[in-house]
Amino acid sequence: MSKSGHSFRKDYLPKIYKSSVMKRSQSLTLSFLLLICFGLRAQENGLTMQEQLDDTLIARYNRGDLKGIWQLGNNDWKKKSPFGDFESYLNYLKARSGLIKSSKPSERTGNYLFFQWVGVKKTLIAGLANPSAQTFDDINFNFFISPAELNAVQTDNPLKTVIDSGVNNVATRFMIINSVPGMSIGIFDNGKTYLYNYGTVEQEKNILPTNRTIYDLGSITKSFTGILLAQAVIDKKVNLADDIRKWLNGDYPNLAYESHPIRLVDLADYTSGLSDIPPDTRNMTEVEKRLFAAKYTVAEFLEDFHNVNPDFIPGTKYQYSSSAVELLAAILERIYNMSYANLIQKFIAGPMGMTDTRVTISSETDTLRFAKGYGADGGERHWNYGPTFELGGIHSTARDMLLYIVQNIKETNSAVKLSHKQTTQLGIADEESGLGWFIEPTARGIQIEKGGNSPRHSSECILIREKNIGVICFTNLQGQDLQNLAQDILDQITKK
Repeated sequence: MSKSGHSFRKDYLPKIYKSSVMKRSQSLTLSFLLLICFGLRAQENGLTMQEQLDDTLIARYNRGDLKGIWQLGNNDWKKKSPFGDFESYLNYLKARSGLIKSSKPSERTGNYLFFQWVGVKKTLIAGLANPSAQTFDDINFNFFISPAELNAVQTDNPLKTVIDSGVNNVATRFMIINSVPGMSIGIFDNGKTYLYNYGTVEQEKNILPTNRTIYDLGSITKSFTGILLAQAVIDKKVNLADDIRKWLNGDYPNLAYESHPIRLVDLADYTSGLSDIPPDTRNMTEVEKRLFAAKYTVAEFLEDFHNVNPDFIPGTKYQYSSSAVELLAAILERIYNMSYANLIQKFIAGPMGMTDTRVTISSETDTLRFAKGYGADGGERHWNYGPTFELGGIHSTARDMLLYIVQNIKETNSAVKLSHKQTTQLGIADEESGLGWFIEPTARGIQIEKGGNSPRHSSECILIREKNIGVICFTNLQGQDLQNLAQDILDQITKK
């Protein structure tokens, strides 16, 4: 599960439903099909029972009766398939397919029958298991993508190696399914680096991204802030257990829960209990958000922390909060008497040779190196997060982020190494964290991961030190969950 720049864990797309027979490591972007078996029986009025059920499913899908679709499954299937997960899955599909205009039986392979659902936006292949006119044993879908669509995606991928071909298959399908304008991918594999670019940096201009196209890091920035906190510990300026109020001007009695103060480590590992602030921007239009952000200052941001309270004893539960990590960035500025932008340059970007990585860019509006960003509706998006820009609005490139991945794999920097130390003991595998990073055991090894979303770009960074591999993915489409894409790419590396 990717952890990104929203106040909830799944930042980008709804959770993709999958049957209990599928393993976590299987590709969700490559295949949504499950094993399905069934027997055919004739149905009166010219329709088989399967076609009658198909018509019922489409009618409910089009009018948004997702609970009605779920209820058609048999009891065993429903026990294995919670409605919440199934609902998120169908919402994900419907956002991409649009309403279904027509359907026809597609093919039967062994005991498998598939229907082709032709949508306004995209075509789906639907499968049913053992259907009657009223029920099914299983249901799942795949996106229908023609070879012509795949070949039409612009790329600099040379298609010379097994990795080239594997990444190309994964990336092009992801772009088509999610209507992504542009994408950049960087891979580190045991000393070798690979860089691939797809699509365009600006819609309708057909300008392929490059290895130095600039994207927002979004919440990957939180891993940088975690390293800065680790550096402050190494410099003996702070302890991870310090009460954060030690570094705030004024009285903040609210920043504790039943006499348990919020500590610096709680801000960094997503256990502070704080919600994001200010909450009222969520109901604003894009224009209203930009106007608000233009006037909202860091001083006001800090003042707003008088109006929030932790929801539980800090350090005991996971609760994602971008504002908590931005508060940590403001505290680090006070600890070092230096701006966040300068801290990044001094301790991370400079020493790692990341020349394109910084908090501000002087010519953002007129440089072709900066990828224009877009929302799900295709409209252009801009940064609108107010003070969070200067407390965490880092931009970077695929080239620079490979340097970052290498340094995080090597761990020769003591602050980097400390940031990878798991600081939570929550007992929930995909909610354990270090300083800014999420730490998760996988079949490949310990996965160190952080995903991100800004108002205009999406990103994902994963590294596995035991395997000496890592991947960075960027898109110029907001709201994308790129962790499944990154996992698919890691699959291509490890199976080569």
